[in-house]
Amino acid sequence: MLDALILQPLFCASPVRISDRVCILRHDYNVPIIKRMYGNDAATDRAKFGVYFLAAKVVRLGNDGGAA
Repeated sequence: MLDALILQPLFCASPVRISDRVCILRHDYNVPIIKRMYGNDAATDRAKFGVYFLAAKVVRLGNDGGAA
């Protein structure tokens, strides 16, 4: 998930599905992740969806996790 967010914002039709991973990154590794909620996506017929963004520059320190 971190690698995906470093590349680009992450669309999520159901934010609940990945929220546990986001919480781990936020709380255990202090990764500044924000989520913006949007409604009425006519292309997918979703009433509500979220997009996760990094709120600051993040770089991977090693293959075992961590962020700065």
